[in-house]
Amino acid sequence: MALDVASVNLRLTLSGTLSRYQTGGAVRESKPYFSKSFGYAAGTGVGGLNEGYFAVRTLAASASETLDVNGGLTNPINDAAVVVARYKVWLVCLLSTADTVGEGTGAVTGNACSSITLGNPAGTPFLGPLGATAHTLTVTNGAVMLFARADATGWLSTAASADSLKVANNDGAVEARYLLALLGVAT
Repeated sequence: MALDVASVNLRLTLSGTLSRYQTGGAVRESKPYFSKSFGYAAGTGVGGLNEGYFAVRTLAASASETLDVNGGLTNPINDAAVVVARYKVWLVCLLSTADTVGEGTGAVTGNACSSITLGNPAGTPFLGPLGATAHTLTVTNGAVMLFARADATGWLSTAASADSLKVANNDGAVEARYLLALLGVAT
């Protein structure tokens, strides 16, 4: 069942100063700047979303799991299965000891897990932004992977034929705690 109200804002900003001291004391400087924002509201077209998953997941050392991203996850309200035809936001963060998600007794802090790998499941792969069945993406400790698109198409997910996302813990000694957010539209 699609969500009735959805409002999500993503903002990515890169700014800074890069300098090099020159002979004679002069300074050469560059100030790169880039900013990109995505705003999503309830709907199914451009900039629309009405379904999603947002949770911190835990994987034992050296373990892996294959997630069913079209019917096998529960929405953030925990009242219905997430059935998404087109994903528009893919966010994964392997939580480090400096990262905390949530507040109070429900807060989860990361640990020293070295990395996780996403992709290349057996069976019915959800390709998302990975592009091909055997492609994978490794997320290291504290790193964030974000793919977002505002178009009406999104990354297609089809029940029983394009709905499996494998996540593997590459650390043989430490469990993985990772944030997974998948947002899209039900139709």
